[in-house]
Amino acid sequence: MRRIRTRAMTIFGCLFFVLHHVPVLAQTGEILGTVKNSRTGKPLANAALELLQKDKKITSRTTTDAFGEFVVQGIPPGQYFLTAALAGYSLKRISVSVVSDAPVAVTILPVSYTHLTLPTSFLV
Repeated sequence: MRRIRTRAMTIFGCLFFVLHHVPVLAQTGEILGTVKNSRTGKPLANAALELLQKDKKITSRTTTDAFGEFVVQGIPPGQYFLTAALAGYSLKRISVSVVSDAPVAVTILPVSYTHLTLPTSFLV
């Protein structure tokens, strides 16, 4: 009888632990995205991305793959800035609202420096 009670307590304890922690783990979101050339629409590989909180504290860093795609997971719900940087392109920052259990899809379109138009006052 004592052995059955001990097993029952062990099983109950394990179930309580698992059920107690599952909601905490599920309350995060993710950002799925692509970084593309703003003029040609071609994906940009190896772009550096930073996810920043509103106070500019860096939450996460990643880079795009060969297809210009990236994923940032495990993000607590809230408002963030997502910054993309790549040599030869302007720094691009967008605002992103992350919600739990719902991926946010974004496309970031930095401008190539070769396609920037300068005012004539800079051409002196």
